[in-house]
Amino acid sequence: MKNKPTLTIGIPAYNEENNIKYLLNTILIQNESNYYLKKIIVVSDLSTDNTDSLVKSVKDKRIQLIRNRVRRGQNFSQNHIFKIADSDIVVLLEADSCPKYNNYISNLISPILNNAGCLYVQGKCEPLEPSTKFEHLLYLKDNIFLKVAEKKFFDEKLFISGLGGRAFAKKLYKKIRWPQNVPDDLYCFYWCKVYDIKTLVEKSAVCNFRLPQTINDHLLKINKAIAGAKVVDKHFPIQKYNYNYKISRSIIIKFVFTLILSYPLLFPFIVMLKFIEKIFISNIIFSNFLQSANSTKTLFNNIEVNNKYEK
Repeated sequence: MKNKPTLTIGIPAYNEENNIKYLLNTILIQNESNYYLKKIIVVSDLSTDNTDSLVKSVKDKRIQLIRNRVRRGQNFSQNHIFKIADSDIVVLLEADSCPKYNNYISNLISPILNNAGCLYVQGKCEPLEPSTKFEHLLYLKDNIFLKVAEKKFFDEKLFISGLGGRAFAKKLYKKIRWPQNVPDDLYCFYWCKVYDIKTLVEKSAVCNFRLPQTINDHLLKINKAIAGAKVVDKHFPIQKYNYNYKISRSIIIKFVFTLILSYPLLFPFIVMLKFIEKIFISNIIFSNFLQSANSTKTLFNNIEVNNKYEK
């Protein structure tokens, strides 16, 4: 019988005590039908909370904790994971996300195993049920947008996000490296396009995440996303590579009409939110050390969820 391909999971983490243990335990109960889990590498970027001790509390010899001596940022941590990994495939997961199903990893890596030439696969990120009114507003808006985008046509660039998880074949992860101070998900996607590397979005590989629960956290994410897009444009300018980062007008129009028909009372609040975004958008320079949205780090508020996996 042919040996299963080996897999390393890499998790860059900075102050992720609210989710890291749950994430690790969820990984350990995944159905390893088409892979052999060789190692889970957690790179703690000089975390100042209980992240490190919680990683150590999960007793599994495959878990390796690496602690940066100084803060180096997510891109440095991911580059380090790629440098020391030697498995057939590496899966990178965000520390503030969590696989929805036990077949998540198997589904995520399937295109690499079954699709000749596919070296990079993005998972699908799906927000958790909202727990605040503001989060509920974002939840409805995002769900409508994604449904419109998927029905009209499937454009990979609309689904670029590290929150869905990403699988890298060895041929790719031994070659690509992130420069400092670039958004890792956007940079990686367009790097693959420039070098004509086949990529896919695997919609059956669903990873959960938490939407911002406050308007301040939402603005932090918006500002970071806009700054990140500007940086990527410098590395991969549209004029040179003929890539359009912007969402098409037809999708926006369809989204607005669908929103009005589905949730007419919600539409004025969305307009107000866009107005607030315009006012508070700042011309910040992208950095791997920009402040993160704190409310997105806690996926599950009930402490009993973590106890479910304790031995």
